[in-house]
Amino acid sequence: MNGRALCPGVLLLAAALTAQQARNLGIEHVPRATVEARHAAGKPLYDTRWVVDASGAVVQFPNPAAGGSTDAGLPFLGQPHAGRQPDPLPQELCAGLRSWKSALPWLAANLRQPGSLLGAIDAERHRTQLGLQTAPTDVRLLLLTEAIDRGLPDVLQRRALLEREVAARLLQQTNCLAARGEFEALRREADPFLVHAANDALAAMGARAAVPPAPWTATPPTSGIDAWFWLDLRHFAPRPDIATAVRRSTAEDFWQQVLAIGSDPINLALAGAQMIVDRPGEAPFELARCWGRARIDRCLLGLSVLDGRTHLGWAEATGMFEVEALRTYLTERGLDVGGTGPVQSDTWWDGLQVTVTADRVVVRATALAKQAVGPMPEVLAAAIANGAAFAAALPAESPIESLPWLLLERGENAQVTLAPFALRVATAGDAAAARTRCEHLARELSTVAKTLTSAPHLPELTLRSWLAALQDPRATRNAAGTMIEVTGEGLDPFALWPLLR
Repeated sequence: MNGRALCPGVLLLAAALTAQQARNLGIEHVPRATVEARHAAGKPLYDTRWVVDASGAVVQFPNPAAGGSTDAGLPFLGQPHAGRQPDPLPQELCAGLRSWKSALPWLAANLRQPGSLLGAIDAERHRTQLGLQTAPTDVRLLLLTEAIDRGLPDVLQRRALLEREVAARLLQQTNCLAARGEFEALRREADPFLVHAANDALAAMGARAAVPPAPWTATPPTSGIDAWFWLDLRHFAPRPDIATAVRRSTAEDFWQQVLAIGSDPINLALAGAQMIVDRPGEAPFELARCWGRARIDRCLLGLSVLDGRTHLGWAEATGMFEVEALRTYLTERGLDVGGTGPVQSDTWWDGLQVTVTADRVVVRATALAKQAVGPMPEVLAAAIANGAAFAAALPAESPIESLPWLLLERGENAQVTLAPFALRVATAGDAAAARTRCEHLARELSTVAKTLTSAPHLPELTLRSWLAALQDPRATRNAAGTMIEVTGEGLDPFALWPLLR
């Protein structure tokens, strides 16, 4: 679902339902004074109820679907629609990422624990809404004593398995230093994902070093890729602060729209808005429940311009993936993914060939299926060797002219380290042109930061630091051309999240 389209859609829902005069749907008007008081008190838009249904999915009451009933819950992800492929989740995920504005809450949620699917869960909200323990002492005890009831149906045993990891993530997200002993005990569990959750928490406490990733042995296409991107998520520190800030700003956007109506809103409109606020922090659980848990350590993406549009051409990610859970889910939906070994499908995602093993995912566009493969581009191999958290490259023949936010133009490559921050761009151009490019980006940044949407959320100190860094880049000549370096004390790229709004 597209957040941009849904925002006004939720508010127009009141008029649509009123026109239906459907008294049997449980529709009620909420007094404006009550709504204003909730906003002033910092409460959610609506006190929704979350219930686990017979399939193991969480559904929200009231049902915010247009024309829906308060007697039927709505799942956070995967609601069936006529005419869709057997698995509706890919379509819903793609729809939610159509713009920066709609994608921002999902990206921010993943900063809670970069690379971990269940680490993106808003663990405290999840457990509170389901009536589960959230007090640190209670959660610590449950982690070590609570066992999965093998008498439960398989779908509920599956939920119980995932809930254990979410409980561990709650202690991590709330920085419960007293849980160090529990995390050390969890490292002896048979469940490898729970072990990794414990390792993540201990690494954040400084108690243990990060776990090294699997070897990188990618063989991408030698042609047909118009932009390359490398991510090493081991270098991305957990940023629950950004996830919290984005959630709050998303809720406030809805509050302002609701308060601008001037009349009493209906319960379904408020519940619908609350579901949109909650979805990025809850949908990862539903993905893990259906597709299996996932942990990505490193990832290489290649984008291709096909038929005038940009598509994913090739991708590979290393980490941990629950292959058998994914196989069971897709097989139950009539997709042929093979009975043993890797999960392989060319019908799961439209136009893509997908292969999943326990430690690797490889995706290739069907249009590039016959392309020869080879080693990684040298510029990306160099970035990996230098410990870059992020890198990008635009081939000289790419139809993509530039990536301004990376100071990158066709035929160039960039590397980013995060601690301390440094952006280095290799270009064949001269130093004067490189400096002009940085100055232009600084002007654009200043202009965007002063817009009504961004201004209240972007600290002035953050803006000044970035402008100073861009206005004084280091440019050095070498045999290949010029190296542009943007560095600065305390530069934090994630602090620029309001500019994505």
